[in-house]
Amino acid sequence: MFKKFFSKKEKEIIPDAPRGFGYKNKWLAIKSNNKEKVASFLKFKEVKKSKWEDGVQFGYGKGVFITPEINGWVLVLGIDISELEKESTKEFLRSVSKEFGECQIFLTHRIVEYHFWGLARNGKIERLYSYFSESGNLIIEGKRTEVENAFNFVDTFSEESKEDGYWTRKDIDIPNEENVMKIAEAWSINPTKIEEIPTVQGIGLIGK
Repeated sequence: MFKKFFSKKEKEIIPDAPRGFGYKNKWLAIKSNNKEKVASFLKFKEVKKSKWEDGVQFGYGKGVFITPEINGWVLVLGIDISELEKESTKEFLRSVSKEFGECQIFLTHRIVEYHFWGLARNGKIERLYSYFSESGNLIIEGKRTEVENAFNFVDTFSEESKEDGYWTRKDIDIPNEENVMKIAEAWSINPTKIEEIPTVQGIGLIGK
């Protein structure tokens, strides 16, 4: 059923070693071992097979890279979602998690200090957190997960954030890219450490 999503003419792809990614980009982590099903459900076009090196480059530029299965997860690099607070983003996470059981989304960009993470299971949003340095939090929804309890991330929606000295408090954590990777690792896969997982050699997919 997935044949129509693939180009008919493709040169032979030689599997290569996995490549890490994540910084200055966004990605999904979907509970699945079937990258073709992920590509089909997300309705990507011009889907082709790709080795890791080319796929990561593609996910940082022209479209998305859908990884081979990684310990029960498929990652989608370069997904075209940049605003976690939008209802369309929430509905997207709900629909994907309803189909696959669980869907996570991450974004991190250190230049502008924009970071977010979201988690949905079985069609329901469980956690959303987004922070942008220029305006503060854009959304905070759901209970903090266990890994987040190790931090006290800034909450600009709170009353205490209006108090003098809030931003200089030593017990307040401003999100950064390493925090995003730690949360990703606790929830599913830290994409910056993919090269340390020898079982993920294989062929991924690229699409738009």
